[in-house]
Amino acid sequence: MRTHRIAPLAKVEVDDLTVRVRWGPLFRADIPRTAVASVRTVTPPRWAGIGVHMVRGGWIVNARFGDAAELRFHEPVPARTLGIGIRPKRLLLGVEDPDALVADLGG
Repeated sequence: MRTHRIAPLAKVEVDDLTVRVRWGPLFRADIPRTAVASVRTVTPPRWAGIGVHMVRGGWIVNARFGDAAELRFHEPVPARTLGIGIRPKRLLLGVEDPDALVADLGG
C-alpha cells in the first residue's frame, strides 16, 4: 500500500484493489481501482479553494493551492462527507505529490 499525504489528518492510500481517501470526519471514500476511468495531474482554479467541497462536476479534497490529481470514474462512486452520502463522478485530490499518485494509478 502506498500513502499520499494531503494534510495531517488527510491522506490517499492506494493498493492493488482500492483507492482510500480520508480527511478525518470530513471525507471518506473507498473506491475500487476498477472504477477509475482516468487519472491525470491538473491545476484547479484558485476559486476552488481549500478543503473538502463540491466543484464543477465533482469534489475537491485539498489543503493547499497548486496541482492536484484528478480521478474520473466510469460511474459515480459512493463517498461520505460529514456523514452524508454523495456520489462523485470526479475527485480532485490535492496530495503533496500529485504526479506520484497519478503514476501509482497508472496515469
